[in-house]
Amino acid sequence: MTSHLFAITLFPTPVFNTAEIASCFGGETGDALPLDEQGIMRTVETILYSGTLIKLLEKMKQPHIWKIETNEYQYNVEKFLDDRFIQIVDSLPSKRNVKLPSPSAVLKTMLELEKTRYIWGGNWPHGIDLLPNIYPSKSSLHQLDPLINDTWVLRGVDCSGLLHYATNGWTPRNTSSLVNFGQSVDIEGKSISSILEKIQPLDLIVWKGHVVCAIDKHTTIESKLSEGVVKFDSYERLSAIMKERKPANSCTEAAAFVIRRWHPDHLFS
Repeated sequence: MTSHLFAITLFPTPVFNTAEIASCFGGETGDALPLDEQGIMRTVETILYSGTLIKLLEKMKQPHIWKIETNEYQYNVEKFLDDRFIQIVDSLPSKRNVKLPSPSAVLKTMLELEKTRYIWGGNWPHGIDLLPNIYPSKSSLHQLDPLINDTWVLRGVDCSGLLHYATNGWTPRNTSSLVNFGQSVDIEGKSISSILEKIQPLDLIVWKGHVVCAIDKHTTIESKLSEGVVKFDSYERLSAIMKERKPANSCTEAAAFVIRRWHPDHLFS
């Protein structure tokens, strides 16, 4: 039987879906990132918060890189990190204590992040200062394009990362889990006006691929690829969604969306 090492993260720690982490920073010019046509670096999976328990599965041939598992990101993809973000421990430590903030605190945090950049895999809007120290650019980051600057340090949030950060990591990290999180709100076959009558603060308008958070019946907030964290009029946002998707009570069809009510203060009040 293989004996695995355990570690805890010392800082906000990026997790990648490739062991070639060093190759993601610099490129041929020393100042480039592997951004796709949408301006996204898709090698990033998530950012683990400080104090996260991880299992070290295998030391890779690349210096400092480990293949890992963690209960805080249980998705079917290979996960790798740099061991300069972690501390290996002799005995199994306790899991990170995750306390869910109040509904008002979650909403306040999300609203404070308005205009934050969209970053794929991002759920630490402050950015990770250690990244450019470990993987430096040839030029000063401040001389580079703002998109490169922010992406290099992963300063921003993606759609589910906005919620994940605001809830202190209490909610599932990806939309593939959020579509089944909490309780379903009955919206199947209903009009926009009928749906809005049912919406409560923090309800999730979600499908596999994107999530929109309700601030109240009149306003939503989300992190969009082209715009970052933005607020919308709820009627207008639902109207746009329903041009492409139909309201459902479960996400069994690709062209459907659901509303999930998840916060205990709402579920049991």
